[in-house]
Amino acid sequence: MSQSEFVITADGPVMPDSAAVLRAVQGDWAAALGDNLNVNPATPQGQIMASQAASIQDKNAQLLYLVSQFNPEQAEGIFQDALARIYFLQRNPARSTVVQIECMGLPGTVIVGSDSSDAPYQVSILGHLFRCTRTDTIPQGGTVTLPFAAVTPGPIEVPAGVAVIIVQTVEGWDAASAPAGGITGQDVESRAAFEQRRYQSVARNARSVAGAVYARVAELPGVLDCVVRQNRGDEPVQMDGVTLRPHSIYVGVLGGDDAAIAQAMYDSLSAGCDYNGNTSVVVTDAVTGARETVTFTRLTDLEVGVRVTVRKNAQLPSDVVKRVQDAILADFYGDYVSSCDQQSLRVRAGDDLYASRFYPVILAQGVTQLVSIEVAAPVETPTWTDFVHIRIDQAPQLVRDSVQVIVLEQADQTRKAAHA
Repeated sequence: MSQSEFVITADGPVMPDSAAVLRAVQGDWAAALGDNLNVNPATPQGQIMASQAASIQDKNAQLLYLVSQFNPEQAEGIFQDALARIYFLQRNPARSTVVQIECMGLPGTVIVGSDSSDAPYQVSILGHLFRCTRTDTIPQGGTVTLPFAAVTPGPIEVPAGVAVIIVQTVEGWDAASAPAGGITGQDVESRAAFEQRRYQSVARNARSVAGAVYARVAELPGVLDCVVRQNRGDEPVQMDGVTLRPHSIYVGVLGGDDAAIAQAMYDSLSAGCDYNGNTSVVVTDAVTGARETVTFTRLTDLEVGVRVTVRKNAQLPSDVVKRVQDAILADFYGDYVSSCDQQSLRVRAGDDLYASRFYPVILAQGVTQLVSIEVAAPVETPTWTDFVHIRIDQAPQLVRDSVQVIVLEQADQTRKAAHA
């Protein structure tokens, strides 16, 4: 039968094309019913032969797909999850946006978080519910800053200064505000992002190497970004404006729990390794009881801006501004999937962000005359250019208001031509 032509060699599976399968099926029918059998696809028996060939080819395609899932670079879904388990890795679930909320009110008032047995207090921001994640008490100054996480996980952008509404009446809690923007969450880790993390985590079971530290920290719950650098020399070195002590490790993290991050670093390093950063946690050795101060860096937000200029024509969608903003935001946070099933990767600390990154996603929104794409950081004092470098102590953030879409009308085009 024709399906026997599907063979697996040392170079991989070999599958006949559709025409070869159809010829083989027609040959089988002719051998059974006689050489005078009319195999024309227009005949009833010809249609049955074509359907049989299509079924065989469909099964061959399924076998090809199954074989491809043994390759980590192509695996997806449960097959990718299974391969990652070899490295003791699991796909990161969706992460919630976290906003630092200033809670103002009567000193002594307790703001209940999700770490309590009581129901956590909630606020509403841009129509989304956020719950407090750490219980604390309003001090004598009348204000305490606490983290609030979105009830619904995913990339919810929260710009600085947005209105905050207290959901339930709490005696002693008068007002809430968000002077700083939120740390944007993410959807379930995509195939591309998971493969990148797997590739960078093959040293997870090693010790005292940057790869092992990255693997253990990056897999922690709530961690959205992680960058690791190492100085093995006897002298301090400068990396991206950050001074690394001799024989030290630098770990920059966005999201996650301080204690869990410090523990993961401690478990990955040998005695004598120094640390760098702005956040310190005391870790107690589970075996010896020794106490060590582990230091790492909490990444500071870097507000990025994107400016897109397009020319108006008959093909331009009426909602092009929203479509382009949606596409750029999704691409920036690693949630964009192209029509060819290609997935983007989140922009991270230490990256070079090129404006050209956004060309495919913009053109896919019905834009046929794309004039320019520019990026800037920080967006508060923008210098628009082709690319920006994100330091290893910065967490790139992008909100909708920072994505400008300029649509040139006919008059603008004429004026530009006159000055050319």
